[in-house]
Amino acid sequence: MASARVGTFVVDGDSTPDAVTTLIACRFVEVRENGAAGTTDYDVYDPDTAVTPIRYVAGEKYIFDAGDGQLFQAGAVVGFLKAVTAGTYTFSIKCY
Repeated sequence: MASARVGTFVVDGDSTPDAVTTLIACRFVEVRENGAAGTTDYDVYDPDTAVTPIRYVAGEKYIFDAGDGQLFQAGAVVGFLKAVTAGTYTFSIKCY
């Protein structure tokens, strides 16, 4: 497996959850709002928007897991996020 790769993406608080897309082939995709404290709670839809979302508090990380012996492929949508508060927020992503 390739080494970890990090980046950022934007999540907003409108009515449509935003897709989380892998940067490389990896088993885990870790997301959290940029900045240690965070400024908004957010809902996680894992693996898709058909599920009931789980709410995470500002600054808390979430890890999407492909499962034992599995990998998410580069560019795959692994789930969705939606900010609870109106506005746009920069989230960090780490694939490993």
